[in-house]
Amino acid sequence: MSKKITILIWIFFISAVNSLYSQNDSIPEYQLSEIVVLADRLPAVETISIFEITPIEIRKLDVKNAQEALQHVAGLYFSLSTKNEMTFKIRGFEQRQVSVYLDGVPISIPYDGVVDISQFAGDNFESIRIMKGVSSILYGANNLGGTVHIITDLPEKQFSYKWRTEGSLHGEIFTNILLSGSVQKLKYSISMALDRAPEFSLPEGAPVMLNEDGGKRNNSSYHKNSYNLKIQYTLHPSHKIGAHLNFINNRIDVPPNALMTNPRYWKFPEWKKNVLSLNTEHIFSHQVIIRSIWFLDTYRNILESYDDDTYSTQSKKYAFTSIYDDYTTGGIIYPQVNWSPTHISRGIISYKNDVHREKSNSSAPYDRFSTGMMTTGIEHELNFHEHWKALFGIDGNYLQPLNAEDVSPRNPLFLINNRFSVKYFSALNWEIHGSLGRKTRFPTMKELYSERLGRNIPNPDLKYEKALNLEVGWRWKHSTGFVESILFQNYLTDHIVNVQVDDGIQQYHNLGKVFSRGWEATLQNKWKSFEFFLSYTFLSAQNRTPGRTSPYLEYRPAHQFHGLLYFSPHHAFQMGIEFSYFASQYYQNPDNLRWEKLNNYSVLNGRCELNFTHHFSIYIRADNFLDTFYYSEYGIPMPGREFLLGIRING
Repeated sequence: MSKKITILIWIFFISAVNSLYSQNDSIPEYQLSEIVVLADRLPAVETISIFEITPIEIRKLDVKNAQEALQHVAGLYFSLSTKNEMTFKIRGFEQRQVSVYLDGVPISIPYDGVVDISQFAGDNFESIRIMKGVSSILYGANNLGGTVHIITDLPEKQFSYKWRTEGSLHGEIFTNILLSGSVQKLKYSISMALDRAPEFSLPEGAPVMLNEDGGKRNNSSYHKNSYNLKIQYTLHPSHKIGAHLNFINNRIDVPPNALMTNPRYWKFPEWKKNVLSLNTEHIFSHQVIIRSIWFLDTYRNILESYDDDTYSTQSKKYAFTSIYDDYTTGGIIYPQVNWSPTHISRGIISYKNDVHREKSNSSAPYDRFSTGMMTTGIEHELNFHEHWKALFGIDGNYLQPLNAEDVSPRNPLFLINNRFSVKYFSALNWEIHGSLGRKTRFPTMKELYSERLGRNIPNPDLKYEKALNLEVGWRWKHSTGFVESILFQNYLTDHIVNVQVDDGIQQYHNLGKVFSRGWEATLQNKWKSFEFFLSYTFLSAQNRTPGRTSPYLEYRPAHQFHGLLYFSPHHAFQMGIEFSYFASQYYQNPDNLRWEKLNNYSVLNGRCELNFTHHFSIYIRADNFLDTFYYSEYGIPMPGREFLLGIRING
């Protein structure tokens, strides 16, 4: 047995042994669907870098998917890619370096490690939590830059319902319905969301573009369907079980890049993702708790590449059909021991198997790639003074490549993460905190084995990425809001970069060195009939790779400002303004490979809502009210002004 496997088993053993001992302590409140991975709810794990979107804030933003709920969070930047995927970055880290969870299940596309959360239609979210920088050990592997956790509505004991419908002047239709209640010991929540949109309108002042004639954005329509079922059953007050089923069935058109010389003409006639999970909680005493989650996450899509903008023929060399049929199976066990009121240990024991299958037509056999990953770790919370708390943890992660079509799988990888956080809080409602952690990320199957239609050479010998993250911050809280400030610094090495190795041929290499630092400031307050939220993020992200052609990194704005202002002169009426500004970001022009500056831009949204009763309301929303023309990425123009009318009924 290798030394690395021995170390992993020892970490596993320590976590398991922790669940066998007992001392006196109280059990923290726990919602079954949240699972122990949400340890950030507990006092010592809370840091200023955790931001939570609540149901009240989700309602004010009139969101239609999970991405729209996060677009005003400090340090997050969303952009629309040439693949028509809404991806994000956290403090300069790319989305593939961030973990995304849905009700405790780690979700991603197994091949490239990224998932477009805008495809999750609906607004039935209990909360969405973002942990930046040094994430908890309990979130497992591959979270260099943080974690996003989406938690759908929890079942209620009393029967309730919620219905919302919304339409726009240009033909967009959104409908969402939720039913929740209980039958004896069984609680349930059922929801359905439908989102349909034709090609959106560009701003009236749109410039002349190579592959876009203005008016309606070519090939930008979509159909999104989302269905959810969540149940919870109490076997015994100390033993609970729950299940969650999430089904997504979408059709997505991909607008061509408006400025590229050789744009793509793509459509996704099929984009499906289903998540099924079973979670349990067992309270053996006031000291010993074991929670678990078992899951199946499937992903299937069909991508059609066409000859031209008629989207009718596939005869040219670059035209193709690509079919993905992926799945992930796994389980996570979370033992917890409350040794005393001042000492709590939490562990993680997890395994998941990622399988990627692809082919070029329905009759061809699948090319199959798969990996297995195991994580074990432990985190200890120490309250060593009435004003001081600390948290430290360590985990071991083991990646076993299992299958790689026509390529020898690489050797297994083993890595260790650790973190330390300390927090001081005074009786005067202010607190300070500091965190330091070493984080790592395994290479994805795409980075290891991708051939990209003959344009890439596989590199199964890639190493893992590693980052050293540091942050310090303070917060002052009062009865109507808070003020906070955070300084952060991250140093990423062995960054995986796709580099040119021959004429028209690329390969992924561990060449990158990235140094990023910045400052976040946030103010939230209520005053009389006004409520406002303001945030500013400064980010300096530099490419320090030897032999680099530029110090820039793509799509990382140096300045980012968000402002939300709500005015409620009466409980039956509310007005709101949403403002965002992004400046000083760069991209590499795909036609000439030169680094160029992207446009600075701002977006202003407005809304007003009239509540006729506690159960019925109507709202009017204006997105991009000033009809601003801008790109969030090179050649991807964003929608112009849109007016929407919505109705809410609940009871």
